[in-house]
Amino acid sequence: MRIAPSQRFLGIPPGAPPRVLLGLPEGELAAGEIAAALERQRQRVLRHPAGREPEGERLVRELEQAANWLGEQAARSGNVEAKEGLAAVAPVAPAAVRKALGLREPPPKPGAVMVTLAPKRPDPGLPTAAELTEFDREVLATLVACGGWNHESRARLLAVASRHGVGSAGLSKVVLGLAASLRAGSVTPQSRARSAIADAPMWRPVEHSRLAMAFEQLDETFAREVAGDTPGRLARLVLVFVAVGALVILGLAWVLTPPPAPKVAVGPAVPPPMTQEEIARNAKPPEVPAVEVDRPGVVRPARWVRPPDLRGAPVSDDVKVALREALKAPEGLASVARRLQLEANRPSAAVIRDWSSFQDALGRSWPLLDATTRAASIEAGVTALRQIESDDVAKQFLDAWSVEYPVADEPFGVWRAAWSTGMLAEVAARPSSTAAVASPAIFQLDRVIPRRALLRGKGSTVFDGAAGAWLDGAARTMVTSTATDPASVDRWERWFEAQKSVRSGAALQGGYLDAIGEVLESGLNITESGRGSDLLGRLVAVVDWTERSPDQPRVRDAVTLWFTSPKIGSSRLWVLTSLLDLSYDTAWFLPEFVVDPDASNDVRNRGLERILASWPAPAGSTSSGGIRVDSVLLERWNAAFEKASNAPQNDDVERMRVVVAFARLNAAAQAMSSGDVPGADAALDQTEEELNSPPALGEAVLTAGHATGTDGEFTASYEAAGRDAAKRQDELRALRSRPLIGDLGPRDAEVLVGEALRGSPNDVRDLAQTVLSERFDSGVTVLQELLDQLPTAPESASTAALVEQLTRERLPPTRSSDWPRRARLAIVRRLLALADGPRHAIDGLAERLAVAYAERGRMFRIGYEEVMVSLPADDWMLRLVAQWRMKAGAMFLSEPFPVPLEEIDRRNAARQRLAEGPLQRCAAGQGTLLELLATVTVADRPALKEPILEIIQESVTRRARAGSVVEQLIEGERAIALTTRLLFEPTDAIPIAPTPTADQPGSQPSTAPGIQSTEQRK
Repeated sequence: MRIAPSQRFLGIPPGAPPRVLLGLPEGELAAGEIAAALERQRQRVLRHPAGREPEGERLVRELEQAANWLGEQAARSGNVEAKEGLAAVAPVAPAAVRKALGLREPPPKPGAVMVTLAPKRPDPGLPTAAELTEFDREVLATLVACGGWNHESRARLLAVASRHGVGSAGLSKVVLGLAASLRAGSVTPQSRARSAIADAPMWRPVEHSRLAMAFEQLDETFAREVAGDTPGRLARLVLVFVAVGALVILGLAWVLTPPPAPKVAVGPAVPPPMTQEEIARNAKPPEVPAVEVDRPGVVRPARWVRPPDLRGAPVSDDVKVALREALKAPEGLASVARRLQLEANRPSAAVIRDWSSFQDALGRSWPLLDATTRAASIEAGVTALRQIESDDVAKQFLDAWSVEYPVADEPFGVWRAAWSTGMLAEVAARPSSTAAVASPAIFQLDRVIPRRALLRGKGSTVFDGAAGAWLDGAARTMVTSTATDPASVDRWERWFEAQKSVRSGAALQGGYLDAIGEVLESGLNITESGRGSDLLGRLVAVVDWTERSPDQPRVRDAVTLWFTSPKIGSSRLWVLTSLLDLSYDTAWFLPEFVVDPDASNDVRNRGLERILASWPAPAGSTSSGGIRVDSVLLERWNAAFEKASNAPQNDDVERMRVVVAFARLNAAAQAMSSGDVPGADAALDQTEEELNSPPALGEAVLTAGHATGTDGEFTASYEAAGRDAAKRQDELRALRSRPLIGDLGPRDAEVLVGEALRGSPNDVRDLAQTVLSERFDSGVTVLQELLDQLPTAPESASTAALVEQLTRERLPPTRSSDWPRRARLAIVRRLLALADGPRHAIDGLAERLAVAYAERGRMFRIGYEEVMVSLPADDWMLRLVAQWRMKAGAMFLSEPFPVPLEEIDRRNAARQRLAEGPLQRCAAGQGTLLELLATVTVADRPALKEPILEIIQESVTRRARAGSVVEQLIEGERAIALTTRLLFEPTDAIPIAPTPTADQPGSQPSTAPGIQSTEQRK
């Protein structure tokens, strides 16, 4: 135990009062008595063998503090002379005290500075000794006691400054000021002090325990013995050292003595038999295997040797070199732009080399750049390409950007490809970009990211949206190589860094959730320790599963999708839920929520219900639980709803247009519910366009060809050629060269189609097919003849190629049993597109309705799978109903509303059986969709039960009075819109950055379409 310094050096118990510490009697004290006592105790400490150690120095400072405190007490009691005398002599002048006590003056230390007070007239501008503060006096006393500024005084001054809370700068200022005062002779008592840096510290004795005091006395005793001040102590110390030396000599002798030789036994040594007690005592205790206690209803979670967490290596030195080069990119690219102004069509090799060098440096280091440098580099790169108008030159510059997903497998390929995607998007989205640059940029982007990814969201740019979309798509490719490629760990680290560079908040959470879905749906091994489980653990750790999540509805929807997806097995959900149970952040996730690796679909659904029922409420949510929507956007939605409700409905075309407007209005509502402000804004634009200035839909999609000449003329000349193949080919070439011909008469069409399907030899048949596809693809008579002869035509590859060329549709292989039906259907569609009539408007609006339903399914996210082929509106409605059924089936329902889910399924099946045609099937799906929407809404907000019930009853009544299926579609979409509107609550306006157009100041007109204008044309 540590001995108190006062006990060790002075023999005074710790915590003694100042008088006891200084050895002073009771009663009034004079300054000389206090100073003499201070010096006496100080000399006792310094005479101790350890007096120069830090503990001795601390005890000396404690003695000085006790002396100052006694002086303050004497001054407060009325003895002003004692205080002033103490301030003047203690502890500033220890030499006077030594002289009064008869002590010898110590010799000066080597290199010490002797300070003397010159009898000089004080300078009125300098402080006097009476004006010094307590801290100033301690500094001056330390300097005088230590013989000026040296190593010892510097250490003591730092301790004094630390005790008073003064920094090094303040200490230097005080020392320099005191030196100036000493030189000027102004340190003489003149008047009362004008200021004080710190008040005299109050004396607070430290209470020590009896055990501490006992150890202090023991330490003092050992110290006195070791000091050897008396002959007796010296003798005892010598005896101790002699005993220790003897023990050491005996130990060395025992170690160095060789062991005795073993005795040779005459006979075999037979150990005596062991007793039962000795056998039991020496026996190895039985080993009992560890048994994990299973709780009823709780699945044992997956456990790993270490918590799964994928961490890659930091960036290499090559990246740091590239970063230094990238910092020069704004100026370097600006120089490239200036040179391209002079040599845009024929740039030199140096210009292309500089461009490629800067783009390579930026691609390898852009996540490490600050926001200002990155934005300047993007703008400089886009500006440089504005000068290029040649396709060949544009290709040379655009070759510096590669966006293919296999690039991600290269070192730092994730960063390079994401940078390339963002730059191509910036180039394509600028109206000022030339057609030579914008067109190939759009072509490259269409291969890797969807167009909607380029729409700017709140607080993002075109570069951020495009780069983030590429990173989402690259996750699928990177997951497949994680298990086999050791370098994948570093690539994933770069992926995480790039995601955080272009996204934040809800967008970043969405990217992580999509990556988790890719891992769960892949074949990556996540049940054992390895890169697969480490990757999933890292992704789960970066997602916020708490009530503070920036997009909690999306997290809940993602969990619902994973539990209901048939592509994700129960064993993979077992690993996911085990990771959630392992995380300390998800305190709400109970061990009972871990999924059984062999769970069935029903067990998984019940587990999902328990998880969603226990999901924490979002922090800061409103009491009503509504969806907060921008006030301006909500007002615009309400205006469009009123206009659609009051739109004219004089015929089926106008009524169908209202259906499309309501469908797009509901797509905008779905986007608002998902927090997709750009998507809602785009859907509202389409709704307003449909209501205000709808495009003409009453004309035929294609222009039909017209026949010229006399019907049968080609037939007569072709039959006259007989079996001569060369002459028949000449007649076909003559028919091909006729001007202003787009169709044939019935007789000529029959001959030409027959030769194209069954002509012989092959050269004649191939030429007939070429003439048919080039000159008569818009001929109504020719196409009708092809439809009539198709059942008897050979189902060969040439026949299939001819039909595809004429109809512009992709057909299944001819070996498929569905090929004849699909081929005839394609020809019929071609004929309908060439025929005039009002039904073209209905068909065009039905296609728009299908697009609106597809957009609603995409924005709903749960269960959505994007298909490459175009589907009719009724198919999209079925997919939309299935998505909402999945959502409703995964929710915890306290009571069924408006009816149980089983009843909703039964009603939907009955409606679909009774429906005839695509529009009736759409109307049947609307009724089911409204019921599912009501189920989900009331489960989240029970207070809306009565209003939603009124909407359903009114919809049933209005649909029963409808005179046509189109009117029923209007009522169904209107009821869905009314139900969704109950969820919205206005909030403060959120500014949406407008997209620059050619009419705004500062923009340059260009012939390049750009991505925005391309989207509008679509």
